[in-house]
Amino acid sequence: MVVALWRIALYGMFLWRYAGLRNASFVAALLAPLALILFALVALNLEDAIFEIMAGIERERTPEQDLADARFGIVNVLFVFSLITVPVWLLTYLIGLVDKYKGRA
Repeated sequence: MVVALWRIALYGMFLWRYAGLRNASFVAALLAPLALILFALVALNLEDAIFEIMAGIERERTPEQDLADARFGIVNVLFVFSLITVPVWLLTYLIGLVDKYKGRA
């Protein structure tokens, strides 16, 4: 988790310093890829494999244990949130890019 947060922080620093994104464009550019990754993981049903790999592969699990596990509920809630917000983030990002490059022309 610490490594993932570090990578997000580095990506945010890149967007802020080198890409010059500010305000809503910065937030949109930071969160849109994360939402798309989460969307892809859930759409391809890979969240179980990701949890097992990151936790140290556990093969002795029953389907009842998987259904009762709270982490899948959290991932699914995040998936619904990302599904709703991805179009907003992408639109905001595109508007920010147009505004940024409109001043250069």
